[in-house]
Amino acid sequence: MKKLLAILLATLTIVLSCGIVFAANNTTFSIWTENNIYVGDEETSNLASKLNRENLAYIIVEAFDIETKYRMDIQDVPKENPFYEYICAVVAIGIMPLDEGTNKFFPKEYVKREEIPQYFKFLDISYPAVGELPFKDLDSISSNMSEEDKDLFKRFITAGYLQPVSGNYLLPTRIVTITETINMLNKMFPNVPNKAFKNTIYDGHFLLKGSNTYLSDIEITGDLVITEGIILKNKNFANNEVSIDNVKVHGNIYIMNGSLLGKFSMNNVQAENIVVVGEEPIIISFENCKFEKLNLGSSLGNIVSDKEIIIERD
Repeated sequence: MKKLLAILLATLTIVLSCGIVFAANNTTFSIWTENNIYVGDEETSNLASKLNRENLAYIIVEAFDIETKYRMDIQDVPKENPFYEYICAVVAIGIMPLDEGTNKFFPKEYVKREEIPQYFKFLDISYPAVGELPFKDLDSISSNMSEEDKDLFKRFITAGYLQPVSGNYLLPTRIVTITETINMLNKMFPNVPNKAFKNTIYDGHFLLKGSNTYLSDIEITGDLVITEGIILKNKNFANNEVSIDNVKVHGNIYIMNGSLLGKFSMNNVQAENIVVVGEEPIIISFENCKFEKLNLGSSLGNIVSDKEIIIERD
């Protein structure tokens, strides 16, 4: 992993002339250091580099603990490419699809600021309605973007995930930097703790990763996202269970894939909906829980539960 991180940083080109770059916040980046997104505070100058598609694939896979088990033939991504398994993962689950006409991924193609929200649509996390946006260059959004993606971009801005570059200018079509991308990720998921503390209210979305397998006696004002690696990284342990006890989620609970190697135990949990994202089965043990509905993110997904639940298929 450290070798790949070194390759990631060593192969990037420093941005010398593309305007103002967001300053790296040490607190922000210390959170993501533990999640393999970057090496350390001494490397933050490299994070001002332009983000291309293969770098974004790496960040998404590491941020959400997506399994790199997929292998496929991609015309412009040889198996020797250090990002090959990350690219296969995001392609396989539809986050960054191949070009339909050429079967190419275009790994070196740079990513624009306006495109970032599209790569988080697979979670369908909660966004506020579009509010008054005081920016002078919203009409410069690419004309080939769909109306749905334009609306998503505006909700992304309204939520505060994307900041202006200077004054009232967003520069939607400017190439995004790695620094900006991680800042956006941190604003979307300000809660990525190693441990859950009792009697705590977490403001915003909460990302439960493989470093922690329990939540207890807390309240989350946004959505709770449980990453795929939460069980897979603990499959060798005898007591292989994710325990969520006495938790109130004001938004949705998203479970990214699952595994019959373990079980999700939910005791006295409240949320709007519980959504399974992916194609693998999961086991959930419910006790005194309340959800509006349970939605499967894939027609191949399935739930094994000890309680009667409502299932809505796409």
